[in-house]
Amino acid sequence: MTTTVRWDPHSLLDIRGAALRGEIQCPGHNRQSQKTCTIGTPKDLPVRCDFQKWKKNPATKAAQEFLATLAATEPSQVTTKDLRVLAGLCLCREYHKDQRGDVASRWKRIAVDAAAAARVDDVEGGQSGEVGDGK
Repeated sequence: MTTTVRWDPHSLLDIRGAALRGEIQCPGHNRQSQKTCTIGTPKDLPVRCDFQKWKKNPATKAAQEFLATLAATEPSQVTTKDLRVLAGLCLCREYHKDQRGDVASRWKRIAVDAAAAARVDDVEGGQSGEVGDGK
């Protein structure tokens, strides 16, 4: 059975390591770090946690499966509760488990933006189809 991918939560939610190595880097922010991010983000943003959840971690497998489920769901149908579950699976329990709500809220804004972009694509696609028909 083939699953239709509606959006790419790995990329849009910045789930690092997931697609390449089967690992997940904690999406939590290092609030106490004085380092600056070297990936082109502004200096005033907190540095991302370096903790990795390895392939053998049961939470990593559950997160991968949940990401696949989210990818098959319209972004407009993804709930904050869904994203809190995903954040709980991705965040390191040692340092950032308390950031689940913050991460889910950040991801919800991204899902809303993805839904809006999909609606624009649908409208533009429909309009271009009408023009192409010569009517």
